[in-house]
Amino acid sequence: DYSRGSWVNESAGTTNLYLSVNEGTGTPDDLDYAVTSDNSDSIFLELDDMPSDFWEATSVIVRLRIRESGSKGDYRRFSSGQIYQNDATTAISDSFTITGTGTTTTFSYNPSISGPANRTAWSGAKLRVSTGSADDSGSCYIYAVEVEINYSSAPATVQLLSSGPNSPG
Repeated sequence: DYSRGSWVNESAGTTNLYLSVNEGTGTPDDLDYAVTSDNSDSIFLELDDMPSDFWEATSVIVRLRIRESGSKGDYRRFSSGQIYQNDATTAISDSFTITGTGTTTTFSYNPSISGPANRTAWSGAKLRVSTGSADDSGSCYIYAVEVEINYSSAPATVQLLSSGPNSPG
């Protein structure tokens, strides 16, 4: 994690929260998580560097396994998510509204790419997840995160042969 606001892990720890958020939503265990009870609170989770053949991001899918808690339907609410360059200030995706629920559920979001799409911009990018500003009670939990980035590969360089049976002259 790059920046955590007031988020803590399942043991109220404040360091290395990324260790408590599962990578991938396919088989989450829901035993560890990051949680906050504050309004307008954000956590930035750092993504891995892009593979060597990454040329340009073409689309992105963000999957979040989350839960909102509270009493009598007065839940603390998630509000939004967005992907930023590794400086955590330059947005490279549109903001997306996070829809939560009182049960642990995996949601998928498809934000548009809105900033640079190159390898430099996406390597070490940060996913920001924020809670709302309403004065609600309860907590917001993040159990697992998966960011799928579809990309085009670097174009190949082909050299022309200077001689051969079909070469001019």
